[in-house]
Amino acid sequence: MNGLKQLFRIIGNSVKKVTSFIKKYGKRIFPFLVVLFAVLITFVMIYNVVYNRPFFRTRLIAFDTHKISQTLKEIDSCCNILSVRSQRNTIDFLTVRSFVSSEIGCLNLAYPQQWKGPYFRDNPSIKGRVYEIVKAKDGNYVIPGHGVVLPNGLMMGKDVVITKNVSVDAMLQKGGDLNYKGIELGKRLDFEIGDWDFPKKSKKKMQDWHNSIEEINDALPFANNEKQQMSD
Repeated sequence: MNGLKQLFRIIGNSVKKVTSFIKKYGKRIFPFLVVLFAVLITFVMIYNVVYNRPFFRTRLIAFDTHKISQTLKEIDSCCNILSVRSQRNTIDFLTVRSFVSSEIGCLNLAYPQQWKGPYFRDNPSIKGRVYEIVKAKDGNYVIPGHGVVLPNGLMMGKDVVITKNVSVDAMLQKGGDLNYKGIELGKRLDFEIGDWDFPKKSKKKMQDWHNSIEEINDALPFANNEKQQMSD
């Protein structure tokens, strides 16, 4: 019972202190709070207007898809991407620092130990939906995820459906579903997936060995000539 009384006493004292503070400084702080609130409301409104403008979303999608495709190309050059798991794959693994197996996200890697992540602080997304790698008739592409409404008003997965029999190159052309006023809303991966190759370090070592062997071969005729002259 005493403990409960003490708790009420502490609460009462705290309320008195807060009330006293408001009475003493309320008139000074109130205008500041009103201004701060007005600034926050204005900022949110401006952000929503700008963020929802088609031009802003177009540039954002174009930038993200280009950056992601370049990152995947870098991963392939170091780790060698052997395969991508499905026809449609979410890109939600670029923030990973390290992993154990040869698979990360939808990627199967030949040299996972060469992984240099994280490549992004946050996985790129549009309207809260991460981008995807899709396999199409004419290659592999980075595109906005299912449910994203494009600047042209079309929705991914509903109005824009990509399967392995669909040509995405045509969609990226001006007037296509994945193009807004001449700006592409997706990016083709310009490297081959599944070509087993040596990682950069191994390729450099092999090139050095090849150069050394060539130098030795070039030097052999001279050595043989000198040996022949000495024997004569």
